[in-house]
Amino acid sequence: PLITELKTSSSQNNTPVIEKLDMSKMQWEGWTKYIEDSINDENEFFESEHCPYKVWNRLNEIITQATDTHCEYKKSSIHSKPYWSETLTSLSNNLKAARKGFIKRNTERNLKKLNDAKELFDNERKLACQNFLINTAKQLNAAQAQKFWKDFNQLFKKKTIQKVDPLIGENGELLTENDQIDQCLFSVFFEGKHLIKENFDDNFYKSINDIYDHIIEDDYVNNLTEEQAQCVDDLNRDITIEELLKAIKTSGKSVDNFNFHPLMFRHLGDKSIKILHKLFNRCLKKHQWLWKTAEVIFLRKAGKDSYSKPGSYRPICITSYIGKLFESIMATRIELLLLKSEQSDPDQEGFSTRKNTIRYLNRLHLKITADKEKNLSILGLFIDFEKAFDSVWKRGLMVKLHNLGVRGNAAKLINNFLFSREVTLNINGDSGNRRPSAEYGLPQGSVLSPVLFKIYVMDLLSELNNNPYFTILKFADDGTVIISAKDSQTCVRNLNYVLHCLENWSKKWRLNINCDKNKTELICFNCAEGDRETIPNTFKLGNNIIHRVTETKVLGLVIDQDLTYKQHSEMVLRDLHARWATICKYTNKHWGFNVHVMLHLLKALFISKISYADHIWLNKHNCADINKLWYHMLKSITGAVLNIKQSTAEMILGLPPIAIQSKVHHIKHFLKIINNPVQNDRYKQFIFTTYNHLTKEPSLLYSRFKDIFKFLEWKLIQTPSHFSNEDQAIINSNSYNEFQHLSQKSCSYTQNMMQKYTEEILWSSSLRNQFQLEGYPTPPIASCNTIPIPRNTPRKTEVQLLSLFYKNSLLNQSLYNISRVPSPLCSYCDQEEETADHLLFRCVHVEEQLRRNARNTYKQALNLEDQDAEPDTHIGLLTACKSRDFILACINIINCIDIRVTFEL
Repeated sequence: PLITELKTSSSQNNTPVIEKLDMSKMQWEGWTKYIEDSINDENEFFESEHCPYKVWNRLNEIITQATDTHCEYKKSSIHSKPYWSETLTSLSNNLKAARKGFIKRNTERNLKKLNDAKELFDNERKLACQNFLINTAKQLNAAQAQKFWKDFNQLFKKKTIQKVDPLIGENGELLTENDQIDQCLFSVFFEGKHLIKENFDDNFYKSINDIYDHIIEDDYVNNLTEEQAQCVDDLNRDITIEELLKAIKTSGKSVDNFNFHPLMFRHLGDKSIKILHKLFNRCLKKHQWLWKTAEVIFLRKAGKDSYSKPGSYRPICITSYIGKLFESIMATRIELLLLKSEQSDPDQEGFSTRKNTIRYLNRLHLKITADKEKNLSILGLFIDFEKAFDSVWKRGLMVKLHNLGVRGNAAKLINNFLFSREVTLNINGDSGNRRPSAEYGLPQGSVLSPVLFKIYVMDLLSELNNNPYFTILKFADDGTVIISAKDSQTCVRNLNYVLHCLENWSKKWRLNINCDKNKTELICFNCAEGDRETIPNTFKLGNNIIHRVTETKVLGLVIDQDLTYKQHSEMVLRDLHARWATICKYTNKHWGFNVHVMLHLLKALFISKISYADHIWLNKHNCADINKLWYHMLKSITGAVLNIKQSTAEMILGLPPIAIQSKVHHIKHFLKIINNPVQNDRYKQFIFTTYNHLTKEPSLLYSRFKDIFKFLEWKLIQTPSHFSNEDQAIINSNSYNEFQHLSQKSCSYTQNMMQKYTEEILWSSSLRNQFQLEGYPTPPIASCNTIPIPRNTPRKTEVQLLSLFYKNSLLNQSLYNISRVPSPLCSYCDQEEETADHLLFRCVHVEEQLRRNARNTYKQALNLEDQDAEPDTHIGLLTACKSRDFILACINIINCIDIRVTFEL
């Protein structure tokens, strides 16, 4: 073909720019008043109107009008930075103008203007970025820290567009147009096209559909016992204001499909709350779900080799936050119904109050460990469902809810929630047609969906309940079955029975088991005969093959057949090295992130990664290489050139050793188990039953109990009022087998209490041993507090300051010991050896007033009177470095004499 048109210039920037609410510019007082006044003006309408749709539409119109009137919009693109401000925009414009002026006329004056503008912009941007990182990285859990790491990666570079790539269709054709991709994704995620109907039980399907039809005919209330009737009344009673206020959350970061931001909940007035209260009750009585429409976006799943398959994307439904508020209230009521009727799934650790992934993993680890100590044959089956949430059979779910006692208006409302939903797929910015969702699938991103999914899989492998040789664990759509037996032959036979039960359940309830690589797998953890070769390498699950492997990943933890967790520690180490390499690009000894930012990043991105399930996998063998990287990070944060003691760096920065942090985590974990108010908690029962049947004391569980009792002994001294006479008797006698009888109050703790215990007992003991071996009579006082350096302190000054608190610094006294300078004397006064205490307290080159101030604040930090004997200066400085006044005095001296921190070795 001939080229008829030649592009001679680069293509224009096609980055989409959208307008978003600038919540920082919201005039909240005016916004609230506008809504309250509008409701007051239309009070008669809101009082008399009984149609929920009309009430909701009018309320939404008022909120939208208030938002348009009192909130500004900002332009946003994929490259917008979250720390950007108007000040930065102004300075950026000044920099552009100065650059143009210099290009136009490159005089000395214009060059100075350019350099000054660049310095002002760089300093302001650095400050804004550091403040953003500090504020964002506060108090993050493991999941939030993972998201923060993704955000951090995009902070200083251009973002990649989260788009849907061309897909490969059913017949191998390439789908490139958005409407083709739309139809393909809708078929997979909303029509159940991935479900192979021939694999399922048709007769069961028809019978459940018949039951569903009868439930509707009987108006959802037939065959109720007296106890069920009471629970149904509680489920369907009027929603209270207290329930509504308790359900309100303001943690969302973006607007919904009605342009409503979660922060708006906090500023709704009394009249607005009352309207929502009435609206929810009318919806419940008329069993109408108003928030039916949802926009669906598709996010790429991390770590996929190709994004040409629908399974490489996760659909997220964007729907009304007010609708989610109603969902939250109904989800809480259903959970309470299950608790009161004692029908909660004791094996489900996901999406439940006081339950989490750590409980799941620790139950798994302790069960395998306990059975290994008994030398049983142990097989672990790790189950993964294919597109679990998108495969839930809605009619089957309604039948299960009915059987659990969800009846009346609440059942009708949930039925309406499931079957009346309409979705619009957003493919690379293009919205398709609105279509009703089919008979399969729960909306991802919904508050109610996780509770409904738990109910759907509640009876999974129910045939195995109360059998001591089978242990079932569930976390949302992940499941594990541990099969134990006295010999391998019995173990294999029992495993085949599990697979048979699993296949039958899957056929009935129409969930596919994913037997692909790294999905459903089998591990042999122990053979009673000592030979794993007696266990077959493959097993059949229907028409699929399940492979025996030596390791698998479960909820982020790599479990191997010998429970060494070596592979997991190597994975963590690789991840930490990659994170550290990225962060090191933005800081060194002379410029970049300050100590506050680095410490927040260390806690958010590194400690959170290490501490995830650390009491399971982190031992002295797995910790060695991680500890080396930990030391390297501490040294970099302090800016030290020569090697320094790890314990000293930890003291200066207020970071306890990794092993101590891990010990604190497992103490807190077991105390939470005792404090779980749920009756018949299976995890609690398992722990104490296992402990009471221990055949030898030096076991994992015994060492855990020992650490917990040490904490409780310390707490008993600190707060004796928390302990009853029975509690005190158990603790004083170290009756570990009576641990479960301790009161909840005795096992409660606060963050400050744990910090104090860490400082006074765990860390102090470690420091005492280390410093006494070096000849110091007393160690420094352990403190988890961060060194109080003012945030606007230049990085170079920070490094100079920190060098005063460790021995192997670049002062002449240290350099003389390694033959790097000819004399240890002070390079400023040439009178004494150049050490930290000389520079701070005796160097005549420093103004006397500055030295006197340093001496006084030093004594105050150590609580010394004039007649008291001072500790060794190194020990004293390590303790005093947590005093803000002393730090300020040190900075004044540094600014006076400009201590050297660089030296060409």
